[in-house]
Amino acid sequence: NDAATVYRRGTSTDSTETLSTTVANLSIPYEKSGVSEPSKAKFFSSLHLNLALVALKLGGSRECVTHCDKAIKLDPDNTKALYRKGMACQQLSLFGEAVGVLERAAEMEPQDAAIKSALKSAKADQQRARQQEKRMFGGMFA
Repeated sequence: NDAATVYRRGTSTDSTETLSTTVANLSIPYEKSGVSEPSKAKFFSSLHLNLALVALKLGGSRECVTHCDKAIKLDPDNTKALYRKGMACQQLSLFGEAVGVLERAAEMEPQDAAIKSALKSAKADQQRARQQEKRMFGGMFA
């Protein structure tokens, strides 16, 4: 909760450091705690999702993707992680990957308006990028 408090106060750079420190400090003791694997996975998945959100809000798209990948490894059907990864990939102009990840999220949560909107936006960006590539390289290989 320290990171969330710091983030709400508007010092989100500090919240990333607080969350990262939390992950590092808890990894070893948590592994020795005897807590069940599913509980550990859910706990660390939540931490990585929070780090991903902070990174995304700060423009750290690559860091967001890294944390989303860690959350997805722990919970492959985590639509929130898929959604955030898709948003970060779109910011990185990795439109094909963004579309693929967001399509997977949309399959799991077909009624989620945010996912549908992000998918529509990623597809439009992907189409624009393809058209721009055609204009740039169209006559080069003919």
